[in-house]
Amino acid sequence: MKPIVYTRVALIVTNPQALRLGSLPRHHFSQAGGIIGTQGADWPLDDGHQGIKPSHCQIVWDDGAFCLVERNGDTRINGNQAPLGRDVSVRLNQGDRIRISSLCIDVHLEQEHHNLPDPERHLAEHTIEELLNAEHTDAGDLQNLPAPPGFDVSIPEPAEPSAALQTLMQPLEQISLDPLQALDAAQAQRAPQTPPISLDPKHYGLSEAPTPMDLASTRFEAISGSRSSSGEDRMSQHDTPSYESVSPAPLHSTSTLPAEPLLEGLGASVGNLDAAASYRLMLESGQTIRAFIQGLLALRNTTHGHQRLSLQSRTLQPIEDNPLHLGQSYEDTLRALFSTERSRVHLSPKAAVEESLAELSRHQHALLQGIEAGLSALLQAFSPAQLTQRFQRYDPDQTKAEQAGDWAWQMYNHYYNELKSDRQRGFEKLFWEVFEQHYDRALRAEA
Repeated sequence: MKPIVYTRVALIVTNPQALRLGSLPRHHFSQAGGIIGTQGADWPLDDGHQGIKPSHCQIVWDDGAFCLVERNGDTRINGNQAPLGRDVSVRLNQGDRIRISSLCIDVHLEQEHHNLPDPERHLAEHTIEELLNAEHTDAGDLQNLPAPPGFDVSIPEPAEPSAALQTLMQPLEQISLDPLQALDAAQAQRAPQTPPISLDPKHYGLSEAPTPMDLASTRFEAISGSRSSSGEDRMSQHDTPSYESVSPAPLHSTSTLPAEPLLEGLGASVGNLDAAASYRLMLESGQTIRAFIQGLLALRNTTHGHQRLSLQSRTLQPIEDNPLHLGQSYEDTLRALFSTERSRVHLSPKAAVEESLAELSRHQHALLQGIEAGLSALLQAFSPAQLTQRFQRYDPDQTKAEQAGDWAWQMYNHYYNELKSDRQRGFEKLFWEVFEQHYDRALRAEA
């Protein structure tokens, strides 16, 4: 067999986006060869990385083949990490890939180029219409080609017109009008050429189907798969998939279900979920969020509690950026937290809840300190020494020691009755005065 002689080589850059302006992404070298490099080379290239030398490499025709010779640059071929080396020559083959700096160049060896509609373009750059309309596809040229041995290229003589007419005039009764019978007849004719294909019992419906030859050989596959011959075993009843045995698998938290973002936000598994359990989880989560928000709003509402115990921050800021602290209704608070049109200078729902819970914790700590200080002040106010000193100022003439005990008890009874009368607020005022001082001090210390 006569070896193929290539008359030129086409080099095409596969990543032309790496080329700088002015560099062409393709070039053809004839048997005369040429230099690949920068300005002044037969094929000037520039990728902007300064990795291409003026005479980077060279295409030469040597011993009946195109060869690549490295000159002054690092040239790699077919994925090799090491460059060729200076003045090292390598024979180019069809489909080789050359690496010059950041450019990837494919090698296309071409034969006589006068057969192409446009010799200046590579075969891959021609359209199908151009190739089909080329002059070398002329039928006269094909008839002049030598016939293979044993192949009869003689054109049969046309049949007699009377025979063709008799065929067309045969009675309609001889032609079957049943489409199924016609398909069966066509299948019987093709049976020796298309052996039956048995079903795959393990991957039925999943394995790749063979390419159908014609409608006659595919009408049964379209319904029930290829039919097995009498000598082949059909699928057993045990291997046949049963619809009764198929039941919906439970949905896990890793599957695609509406509650999946909620489970991800919870950060913990709640077990297997089907559609009903997923709906119930989302419903109960919404009810829980509603109760939580309403509870926080009620704690901050001062109309149903003591003014001194209201959850008010002791730190001043230009705006209140927590939607839970704006004193709005539940509906307005919910929209301020989760609406797509919520304010851009409000805390996120998670940050707002975290800040509110931290405020509750500080409030509880300060509350305990205030109560403890208030009770200590009351206890100190009822000490015997302090009461005796106070009673002596009420009745300075009491000097009889033998009556001191009875006198002190009588004075205490008068003191207690006055303390609980409607005109006195000293007891309550003493507690709250001390409480507020220590409560405020504790809040400011932790703010």
